[in-house]
Amino acid sequence: MRTSLLPIVLALLSTGCEAPQPERIQTREEVVRTTELEPQFDIPALILMSQSEIREDLGEPASEFRPTERQRELGISATLEYQRGNTTLSIDFGRDGAVQEMFLSDATEGRSADQLFELGSLEQSGATYRVSVQPWVNPALARSNRSAQVAGIHVYP
Repeated sequence: MRTSLLPIVLALLSTGCEAPQPERIQTREEVVRTTELEPQFDIPALILMSQSEIREDLGEPASEFRPTERQRELGISATLEYQRGNTTLSIDFGRDGAVQEMFLSDATEGRSADQLFELGSLEQSGATYRVSVQPWVNPALARSNRSAQVAGIHVYP
């Protein structure tokens, strides 16, 4: 005796039985976008500080460039670089020790410009600073290297 499965399948479908659906797994990029970020640097406060005040506030930098006397004569200034997790803040100073420019970047794959603003406690425009988002020169290469969506954010006093 031969039995057809068609009536059984039709009966199951008509009663509303559904096959279990696999749980959707978020991609890494979706997780990066939805994770609430903790600010790593208070750039609006730092941009008003002198080099010595920044050192006092942030401690010893991860790296530092001190120009020679000849380089100073040519207008080349000191740079401090601070690292917190995947987030890097580079700070260039003028001859007077005041901040000339800051550059905030992050090595997390898929990190957006909006997320970088959060990491630096920045707004699109501030009373004491202006910002410029730096796109990648070669976006295809940046994607293949699993980089952030932008190279970083320039911040000027």
